[in-house]
Amino acid sequence: MNKKVLITGATGLIGSKLVTKLYDLGFKVYSISRDVKKSEKKFKVSIEHISYDEDKFKNIIDNNTIIINLAGASIAGKKWTEEYKKEIYDSRILTTRKIVEILNIYELKPELFINASAIGVYGNTFDKIIDENSPCGEGFLAKVTIDWENELTKLSNNIRKVYARIGIVLDLEGGALVKMLLPYKLFIGGPLGTGKQWMSWIHIDDLIELFVFIIQKNNINGAINLTAPNPVTMDEFSHTIGKILRRPSFFKVPEFILKIILGESSAMVLNSNRVIPKKAIENGYNFEYDNLEKALINLLKKYQ
Repeated sequence: MNKKVLITGATGLIGSKLVTKLYDLGFKVYSISRDVKKSEKKFKVSIEHISYDEDKFKNIIDNNTIIINLAGASIAGKKWTEEYKKEIYDSRILTTRKIVEILNIYELKPELFINASAIGVYGNTFDKIIDENSPCGEGFLAKVTIDWENELTKLSNNIRKVYARIGIVLDLEGGALVKMLLPYKLFIGGPLGTGKQWMSWIHIDDLIELFVFIIQKNNINGAINLTAPNPVTMDEFSHTIGKILRRPSFFKVPEFILKIILGESSAMVLNSNRVIPKKAIENGYNFEYDNLEKALINLLKKYQ
């Protein structure tokens, strides 16, 4: 029997590629969405599109089912007004709470529940090396991710639960890299802030493969960092982009300017996270892109 995978947030950057990967591997894939028509238009592959409907969940979920919860408004989508911060928070916490409540009410027992999270859970950790055993931090991003993960703890104990703490995803179809490339195209590229803050990144291909790896490794539980094993400073990140694109990389954007322009959301680029994927390494995952230069050469080849 083919395993079933239910994915929330399937139309997003990560979800859309994960849907295609799992479909190609032979999984029966369901996209769970509040906008079923949008989901249907997104995918050319033959998957099921369902809404957050209790009856449908009851009829689909069994012990041969995997749930991957990627739902959540983009943290980089807008400036962090109080209204948008509420949207960021509610879109994660309330969606996870709803699914967990349905599973508990009807005593549905999926094989695995992977809940997306983020390395923001550790807060601003400066130069300290962080792994899955490190304590949670403070700040808005930390609160969101802590509360997001806590919703999954309310799920029945005999279901395998994984908190996928995702780093900065490198892809040209969206996310941070696309926004960071613009200054380099204009020959005014350079570090944001002091340049000394650590960036824990991951190539989109490794990220997708790690989700498959988690599904296959029954012994992986709890938090797992989905980042490449070699984080870099913002200075090194900027220098590497400049080197590959043959563009200047010395035009720094001062920290105070970022705080004026972005407000509280400047924490996304100014916080320092030196995160190591200890659990993935210990369980034998081999990164295709463990080195930033190799990752960026692959992604930026059309510009070279």
